[in-house]
Amino acid sequence: MDTVGNSERKKVLHKRLLALSSPGQEASCSRRSKVPLAVSLALLPSIIICYYPIPGPGLQNLKDNAETEQWRQILELLPLTIPFKYTLPIIDNGIYWERQCLQRWPSSDIWRYNDNWKTMLIERVVQEAIENFAPETSDFDELQHFLKAFKDYDYRLQILKLQKIERKPFVVDLSLEDFDDLLDEFISKPEIHTSFLNLEKVLACLSNLNEFNFILTPSSMDPDSHQLSIPDFNSLLKGLCRLKNLKKFRCSNGVASNTQVEILFRHFITYSSLTELNMSYNFFDDKCCDSIGQLLLSKCPLQVLVLKYNRIADNGAIAIASALSVNKMLRKLDLSLNWIGDIGGEFLAKCLSANETIEDLDLSNNKLEHQGGVAFAVVLANLMHLRRLSLADNNIGEEAGKVFSTAAKGNLSILELDIKFCNFAPDDEDVIHRCLMRNRMNLYSSEDESRKNSTASKYII
Repeated sequence: MDTVGNSERKKVLHKRLLALSSPGQEASCSRRSKVPLAVSLALLPSIIICYYPIPGPGLQNLKDNAETEQWRQILELLPLTIPFKYTLPIIDNGIYWERQCLQRWPSSDIWRYNDNWKTMLIERVVQEAIENFAPETSDFDELQHFLKAFKDYDYRLQILKLQKIERKPFVVDLSLEDFDDLLDEFISKPEIHTSFLNLEKVLACLSNLNEFNFILTPSSMDPDSHQLSIPDFNSLLKGLCRLKNLKKFRCSNGVASNTQVEILFRHFITYSSLTELNMSYNFFDDKCCDSIGQLLLSKCPLQVLVLKYNRIADNGAIAIASALSVNKMLRKLDLSLNWIGDIGGEFLAKCLSANETIEDLDLSNNKLEHQGGVAFAVVLANLMHLRRLSLADNNIGEEAGKVFSTAAKGNLSILELDIKFCNFAPDDEDVIHRCLMRNRMNLYSSEDESRKNSTASKYII
């Protein structure tokens, strides 16, 4: 009898909670001054333990009729099975999304997401849905419906792997009577071979992305295992056209071929919001650098360009440098781990003398020697807006090191100068190190002084 009585009592309590969360009861709840909710709230754990579902459409009414403390307690007990299309627009960052994340990923690096649990859940759930999608067995319409719940949010998408479609050989039985008809149909409507899912339709569901990292991890030493085919690349390119708010894009690990990389550079010329582009580890050569120069000469507001670990040599460096002499927006350029020698390095140094915005330049692990090193020593002496310069792992030599130490003495703004394994004399390295410490101390003292002045100004009448 007690068991029956408890179940009946819980059903009554559940009906009360449903009444509070249903749209038709909004007016009646407001006339009750929210007291019934407090009564129901005290017994809410019993309802949840009984697995009575709270309807998603009534969640907004439940929030409107709850006090701040009541809503907080509800979020601590609210079931995690409510569809995202109901919870995302209503529930802000906090305990509910923390519960969601810890249930899925007990070891959570929340610091990677600016300590925002809601952002972490959105980014990782979308990433896992795309990466784990099996094109041959999964329902693509179901994936699209799921992704559309996140279309109104600004976040970062990172794709590290994609399920590959196994290509089956085209086998025809030559003994068939209708072989000629089959051959005509194959010629008129050739089969389009794609290796991955349709990226155009996927990105169309995520049109508000502000950062997209497309980094397919190789599954073997064979480059074809992760390189995009022509249909796959066309699908990616059409998908990028849908991302009008894209600010950061990275395509690495040899995903795209030389021609595809060149097409991507030309594609971004028309973008009005792209500020950071990372095309590292794609092994493209000087042929792509003309399109890079065109991108730097365009109206694209690019501020960070990373071209690390490619095959850019002197001719490519000259093409990029020519555009830098005109560009007024780029602040960081990374050309490390390339093949740039003295000819390209010297031309780049001369063009940088006309540039007024570059603050961070990385030319480490190239083929610079004495002539190129001296040219960048002149850059160090003249460019007072340069904050970081890396020339590590270049055989510049001791003679150029003396010129660098002299230039560092007169530069009061450089904060980091990486000269490891450049074969400088120890005395010159020591002088450069002391100059860097001087500049950093001056910067810190000036910042402290500005803080003191801003604090004192509050009390001046």
